[in-house]
Parts: sequence; structure tokens; C-alpha cells
Amino acid sequence: MSGSIIAALILAAVAALFFLFGFLVRKKRLVFIDTPTLTAAQLAEATFRAGEVVAEVSGRTGAGPAGPLSGPYSEIPCVWYETTVVRHYRKTETDSKGNARLVNATETVETNESHQVLTIKDATGRVLFEPVKGSVDGASQTHERYEQAGRRDRRYGHRQGTTGFTYRERALKPDVAVFAIGRVRAQDSTLVMGKPENGPFMVSTRSEAEHLKSGWFWQRFWFGGSLTAVAVAMGLIVYDLL
Repeated sequence: MSGSIIAALILAAVAALFFLFGFLVRKKRLVFIDTPTLTAAQLAEATFRAGEVVAEVSGRTGAGPAGPLSGPYSEIPCVWYETTVVRHYRKTETDSKGNARLVNATETVETNESHQVLTIKDATGRVLFEPVKGSVDGASQTHERYEQAGRRDRRYGHRQGTTGFTYRERALKPDVAVFAIGRVRAQDSTLVMGKPENGPFMVSTRSEAEHLKSGWFWQRFWFGGSLTAVAVAMGLIVYDLL
């Protein structure tokens, strides 16, 4: 098999992968477009009729029934937070000639996030949002610091070669404008948005219009990349046949 044919097959695989990415982005965009945006009052009426409904809602963030939170590192008031600890260390790498050298590397050794319910409030009422891992988009970074490791430092059971740790925190602050999508149900007299069986679930500091604009860009990017890879692959095959 010639080199041109092998390259064409690789490009065909890349084209298929790009097409899949484009299809997934398009599918998500269509869900945003097709899902109704309702106020809290409209959601109350819809859940009274149907029991539960997949919908979008826009409003401002507030503390949940458990009360306000504060960032573990920053101590800034928030309604959700995520903390990450990154270990910095030196390791030995050997190249193809057998030469060894020390290089800097990092690894995430700890990630934590809050799971307390938060509130999304609009002019007509409120909806409780039940966050799960990865469901908060666009939270701001509220803390980052680096601490050098000491000789006898045993944090996180690190191995020899550790040079230090970086501590990061992201948080969703109170009274921030957000857009959310998920499955809304009535729990007693309270509206609760949770993760649906299928489809997107998030609370985001970006508006629906911003999500649609971003999705449209990436949809064109992936589909365009797929068509370009197919065209180049076909050109290589034709070239090989000449």
C-alpha cells in the first residue's frame, strides 16, 4: 500500500471523527432551540399539568434552603464552588538515544465541588437547581496560590520529587445572571430542576444566545474540517492513481 493511500485512510478517519463532533454539537444546539424558555410562574403551571417538564429558565443566582456558602480558599460568599489541587514535581525522562533529563510536570491530586442546591430567581418566582459534577458553566476563578513543598511535606501522600502545590478555586457568586436547562418537577410547593435522563443539564453564566452562537461556530468548524479532510483524501487517491 502506497504512502498516499495510507495518508488518505488516515484523513478519512479524521474526517469521520470531525463529522461526529459536528453532529454532537448540532444535536445540542437543536435541543437548546427546541426547549421552551419559561418563567418560574410558567414552570409552576406546566409542572402542575404534566408533573415534570424539560425547560430552560433565566434568572439570578441565590442561596438554596441550606443557606449561603463561602469559598473554602477565598472565603468569598457564593452559591457553588469547585476546588482543585495540582501537584508540581520533577521527573526523569529518557530520549530515544538513552539520554536522561529532568523535566517539570504536574498532576491533579484533588478536586472537590459543592453539591448544595442553589436558587435561580426571576420576577415571577424561583427554581431550585440541583448541581451535579460538570453542570456549572462559566464560574469565575476566585482563588489561586502556589505553595512550595518542604522536605518533610507529606500532603496528599506525594512521592519524592514534589516541588509544590497550586490551589485553585472557582465559584458561582450570588445575584449573578444565569441561564439553566434541565428537568423541572414540583416538589411540594417548590420547583426543582434536576438532571434529565437525556440531553444537556447545566446552569451557565452565558446566555442561551451565547451558547447558540458558540455552538454554530463549532458546528461549522467540525463539519468544515470534515469536508476538507475528505477533499484532501480524495485528492491523494486520485494522485496515487495517476
